[in-house]
Amino acid sequence: MTANPLIRPATPDDFEPLLAIRGEVAIDLLERGIPSNPNALTWQHLEEWTSAGVLWVAELDGKVIGSIAVWSYDPTNYWSRADLASYLRDLMIHPRYRHEGFGAVMLSWAERFSAGRGRSRVRLDCDATNERLCRYYKEAGYRHVVTDNDGFALFEKTVR
Repeated sequence: MTANPLIRPATPDDFEPLLAIRGEVAIDLLERGIPSNPNALTWQHLEEWTSAGVLWVAELDGKVIGSIAVWSYDPTNYWSRADLASYLRDLMIHPRYRHEGFGAVMLSWAERFSAGRGRSRVRLDCDATNERLCRYYKEAGYRHVVTDNDGFALFEKTVR
């Protein structure tokens, strides 16, 4: 990694680049045999998440290279909303920037951001068949809690 990306709140100007990145990520996953739906992220999601103040983008040299949504509760309702935990969703980095450490930078940023907002834990999930991503989260300090009935591996990390 040559430089740290700027992490900033998403704006409507970011929606087209983010949807294009999502498409590239889906193609990359499918080529590696990992189920992925390029249409799972929609313009409506991006509008709602931006309005809610939970969507953040990573920008490098003025170009959007990824995003992450940081919720103050689990929007899928698996975990209790009463827990003092943030829920990270849709961390994505353009495949061109894979293996450059940007995902780790964004995870670390989201953890610090969550701790700064009084959250004691950060939670996230991924497709349990994506062994590489499950391993990545474990190496980043996340503990596998359970794999749900829909095949999602749920992870949790204590933050301060």
